Parts: sequence; C-alpha cells; structure tokens
Amino acid sequence: MLNLVRREGQSVIIGPMVTVVMVEAVCPQGVRVRVTSHIDDSAEVYTLSKEESIALGCDAQMKVLRVGATYTCLGFKAPREVAIVREEIYDKLDSRAERGSP
Repeated sequence: MLNLVRREGQSVIIGPMVTVVMVEAVCPQGVRVRVTSHIDDSAEVYTLSKEESIALGCDAQMKVLRVGATYTCLGFKAPREVAIVREEIYDKLDSRAERGSP
C-alpha cells in the first residue's frame, strides 16, 4: 500500500482514469474527497471515516489512514501496472515531457 499525505485541494492521479482530490478534513475523524473519472468525466464526493475504504476503478482502492486538522493520510492499493502519482509530480513530469527534457 502506498501512503500519501494530502492537504485540502491536493490531488492524487491513479492511472489515466481517476483523480482523487482531498476536499476537506471533517471533524472528528473523517475526510471529504472528490473522485473524478476521466472516462466519462463524472465526479462523486465521498465523506469517509478513518479506516474506511472505497474502490476507485482499474482495481484500485483508497483507504483513510489518518486525519489531522489540515491533512489526511490516504493509503492506495492498485496493480503494479497502474501508476499512482501525486498531482504536483505528475504536472512536473508532464511539463518536462512537453519541453522534451529528461
């Protein structure tokens, strides 16, 4: 399982099909996330408690591991061929690819 800390507004991209955005921490131990499917451009908002998990498609799952006042630790599980990338890293790699630099 890949564990990532996300703050409000930060995203995780799962394969080419799904983006998860941490919307807000919800007291006492929950989090609100928006899951967007890039296949049909649909979006769902979920409120999840600590230790609760959801399926994300492409055989991926997300679990809420810890919730703080301004952050959430999310655990992601997916097959090896499905990339799980923080959005800021994805954007950096994408801009390098556009410029043609390594």
